[in-house]
Amino acid sequence: MALNSSWEDLDLTKDEVEKLGAALKKEEFRKLLMEYAEEVSDPENRRQYEKEITELEKERGIDISFINPEPCYVIKSSVNGQKKAFINICKNEKVGKPTSEPMAKSGSRGLNWSLPFTQAPPRDDVDKNGNRCSVFDVVFHPDTYRLAENNAQFKKMLNN
Repeated sequence: MALNSSWEDLDLTKDEVEKLGAALKKEEFRKLLMEYAEEVSDPENRRQYEKEITELEKERGIDISFINPEPCYVIKSSVNGQKKAFINICKNEKVGKPTSEPMAKSGSRGLNWSLPFTQAPPRDDVDKNGNRCSVFDVVFHPDTYRLAENNAQFKKMLNN
């Protein structure tokens, strides 16, 4: 479960809710829960986790790389014109750089761009008013973001 998923997504039985409620009343359980939360939010522990997962995958013959996106800006949109959606435009050096090549179309000359990106699966969240929405994280190379920052036409192309 994603950290920002709603409680509704847990689909707990009445018995499970009662057990969780009883556990939260115990000081020892709350202390262990807080220690766990601190441990998983520690950047050094995250680096160690990523290192161990990378090594385990390498043993299976799979070369992986963790991409930790740096946020840039958000596009407000919708899914099928009905459910509110947010597209987080992010950057990371591990994503491919943008490339272009000259082209001519209908007598006009221009550039044909390739904008490599990576995208995480969409996740459910709630907006600032508590309404359910979808969130998409799309990660580009920092050069792509720099081009969008400095050229409104390029940014429009990126957003589209």
